[in-house]
Amino acid sequence: MFVLDLSQSMEEGLGNRNPPPGALRAPARAPDRSPAPKAPSKLEAVKASAAEFIRQRPGDAIGLVVFSNNSYLVSPTTFDHDSLQQYLRMVSVQTLVNEGFTAIGEGLSLAQRFFEFSKEQGHRTKGQVIVLFSDGDNNFGRDPLKEIEKARMEGTRVYFIGVALEPGASQQIAEGVATTGGKFFDVRDPRHLEEAVDEINKTEKGRFYTLQLARQQPAYFIFVLLAFLALTLRLILNGIPHFVELS
Repeated sequence: MFVLDLSQSMEEGLGNRNPPPGALRAPARAPDRSPAPKAPSKLEAVKASAAEFIRQRPGDAIGLVVFSNNSYLVSPTTFDHDSLQQYLRMVSVQTLVNEGFTAIGEGLSLAQRFFEFSKEQGHRTKGQVIVLFSDGDNNFGRDPLKEIEKARMEGTRVYFIGVALEPGASQQIAEGVATTGGKFFDVRDPRHLEEAVDEINKTEKGRFYTLQLARQQPAYFIFVLLAFLALTLRLILNGIPHFVELS
């Protein structure tokens, strides 16, 4: 389950896109006055990395929770990744524009409650993972440390990707996720964000087998073929006088 912070600060830029090493520079007498490429916002970078993670996990059921003052289930865990990608593209800081706090505990709580509900319904719950994205300190709602402890007791691993956090922000949460078997990542630019998500992808692939789904094809065409064969045989037999007289 992705748990995504939609506070207004997620609109801020994430790092700078510097030219690659060895790139040609304009001569001093004719400087390049074209505007530098705009750095992506924190949310844009997070959504791009999450989308790539989804593409690399075709056999996993993945869902999405968003939060600000409150938390909301955008998509339950699903194998329909096309729909999930559409939901991911749609969410923005404007989704919760009337809310202004960062209730990390609320987001973690809703994700864990969904896992508990799935277990009550008899669904397979092996490999429960929460990937939390936030750029701030918890300042509203439930205590995130208590929610992390609940996740630990239920066997849910929590990964926390801090997106350009202020020094010391969410430090206790960063330390707490390690007790669940997860990890904290402090990312400062899009490249580091991609590396963090890729590490989670590789780590979780090594923990359990993913389910490979096969699309089922309808079997009616077999009976249609048999019916055509029977009809053809009947026409052939009717063409022989001996069989016509017997009938």
